[in-house]
Amino acid sequence: MLWFLIPLAVALAAVAGYWLGRRPARPADSTIPLTADTEHVLDLLRRAHGAVVGVVLDGGPQPLVVTDPRRASAEQTDRGLALARVALTDERRHRFDDPATAVAAGHRGIGVALAFPAAIADDAAERAQADAWRLAAGIADQMALNTERARDGGAVDALTALGLSETVESAAIALCQSVAHQVDRATALVLRDEFSGVLTLLRVSSGADRRLEGTSALPGSAVARAVETDAPVAGLTPQELLGHPRSDRRRGIDAGLAFPVREGRHPVGALVVFGAPERLDADAREAVERLLFAAGPRVAHLQAVEAREVRARTDELTGLPNRRGLERAQIALETGCAALLIADLDHFKRVNDRYGHVAGDAALRHLADVLRRVLRSRDVAARIGGEEFALWLPEAGLEVAMEVAERVRSTVAGAPVHWNGQEIPLSCSVGVAAMPACTTVRENLYPAADAALYRAKERGRNRVEVAPVAQGPGAGP
Repeated sequence: MLWFLIPLAVALAAVAGYWLGRRPARPADSTIPLTADTEHVLDLLRRAHGAVVGVVLDGGPQPLVVTDPRRASAEQTDRGLALARVALTDERRHRFDDPATAVAAGHRGIGVALAFPAAIADDAAERAQADAWRLAAGIADQMALNTERARDGGAVDALTALGLSETVESAAIALCQSVAHQVDRATALVLRDEFSGVLTLLRVSSGADRRLEGTSALPGSAVARAVETDAPVAGLTPQELLGHPRSDRRRGIDAGLAFPVREGRHPVGALVVFGAPERLDADAREAVERLLFAAGPRVAHLQAVEAREVRARTDELTGLPNRRGLERAQIALETGCAALLIADLDHFKRVNDRYGHVAGDAALRHLADVLRRVLRSRDVAARIGGEEFALWLPEAGLEVAMEVAERVRSTVAGAPVHWNGQEIPLSCSVGVAAMPACTTVRENLYPAADAALYRAKERGRNRVEVAPVAQGPGAGP
């Protein structure tokens, strides 16, 4: 489920550069120290690619190293440091595979390396190497830009930080922090869902309660009225400001002023400046409004891009991830323990032939709802073909996978779909493969589970079959 962190990590390099820009200019013969924000970005990148060690070097005496404490060894850390130094020196891309994979890339005085616990596939290594280069380039280029501005005595331009943002998340961080720095108050960015109209607090600045993130601003609140009327609206209590009940004072909500964020006439959301509204003077209000007027189109653009990406990873009929979405979830696996289940509706063609394709679509949506109910919160159900569904169970062993598969099978068999006054019985067959029990290579899970599904179909359907236990390293079909 961490695949989406790869573009987020790369985009956050710009935000790390924003923070670096708030530091004093460095002397010509020294290096800019790497910050906690850079560390967070590097760890996101490490986790997204499944590496156990991540390294950033800027030529200074203290390298930045992040590791998986459960799996990283001293040898892997040393390999990451050595490869990052090579990339820092020649500013090229490198890859070692003996005995485990490590990749690195350098750009303008920055070296980034990732070390893995074992050998990885060529395409995975190439993606990791490319993202290491993007991170190095992002940090290096933003360092140079911020150093030049600091030397000239100028402040970091908030709109530049927004322009460098490649995700809504990174733009929200940059915008909240920029306004907070300008008015010396905590802030929050609320975005409006284009289809549902729901207003969600996406990000808050430092100084605000992080538990607010993910909550909603309710209809009738100051935030909602600011979005509707395209004018700043004050909320003197938590109830007025966000529509939250007074018991939410434990979240640190107090009074505040909601400023609309728009793209032309299109409402994007609102930015909340916490604190007594009357203490925000006219000059500060005008400065915030100018910044939001310029920032609105960029945020709206990133929202639209993100929506397209989500649609590209989502099955339109069921709302589940499609095959591409499943692959993104699988690539983010952090341990060597996981299971893949392949479930297929039995005799689905008969349902279509007897009741019609609309009824068949209803059956597929019904199965998707069943999967949502029976799976754990961290599991992923995806529709990967006509009536074929995949269930990805990270950190689940073979025994757990078999229990989940049987739960899916029995639930589907006991929950017929009701269509046009008729009850249509359904059943499914399930193939199960787990790592490391059936294979030690993630890419082998699908063919192993698919072969098990084929056996379940051959042996009468409405049953669960398990892939054979692996006989050696990397065993599998």
